[in-house]
Amino acid sequence: MPASITLNQMGKPPGVAGRAREDLDLGIDVTATAGGGPFAAHLWSLIHRAIDISVPIRATTLIAAPVAPATALGPIDVAGTYLLQLSVDSGAGLGAGPGDIARMTFYAGPALNPIPDRFPRRTLAFQETTEHNVLDLLDPMSGNAEGWSREWYRWFFVIDRLWRGRSWAVGRVALDAMGATLTRGFNIAVVARTAMGVVDVSFAQALPDANYSVTATARGPVGGSCTVDAEAPGVFTVFRADPGGALVDADFNLDVKLGA
Repeated sequence: MPASITLNQMGKPPGVAGRAREDLDLGIDVTATAGGGPFAAHLWSLIHRAIDISVPIRATTLIAAPVAPATALGPIDVAGTYLLQLSVDSGAGLGAGPGDIARMTFYAGPALNPIPDRFPRRTLAFQETTEHNVLDLLDPMSGNAEGWSREWYRWFFVIDRLWRGRSWAVGRVALDAMGATLTRGFNIAVVARTAMGVVDVSFAQALPDANYSVTATARGPVGGSCTVDAEAPGVFTVFRADPGGALVDADFNLDVKLGA
């Protein structure tokens, strides 16, 4: 039988041969057990240990018994993904054939996925391909056989949501009887006062259509509110009012989002 790996940790449910894990804790050693065989020899190696890029540090995890059928891995001291490899000798030498090499990942650390079917569950390991075959909502019984590519779908989903929800234009506008001035902004070319409390805002780069949303907020001691109207791909109008609803020349902020 080809080689397989079973991963376990004290206090966690029993592992399944050939299945990765993402439910492990920091500070507790992980046990890896070889399956299959019979084999004349075993050799364990860690291809990737978790990295905290913010420090930066790498886990100091070591293999307690590199040539035994079962070994402890520890310390598990950095949150992230670990990639473990097992080479066995089924008669032709260590790792001689495809069935003589098994690789498996495990994630240890806090859960980072508030929406499991959409958010990334972990970081990817160096040289990881299809080892992370954990159960998920797409494959709740057989496990995910697509490995890192399945996680990349989740990463891309988050990037796409951030891209769609980003600000397409922002601005801080000073407004008085002399005119409107853009004191700080992005993708706003011109702010033009057309009447008391009325400002036309033109984009530096026009949006694809007029179906965007503008959040305009009053700022400064006057207080009050803003109303947005006449949205077009290249321009929109802000009506600045005081707390009583009367138009007034006073400062305001802008945030423009296009949405999906």
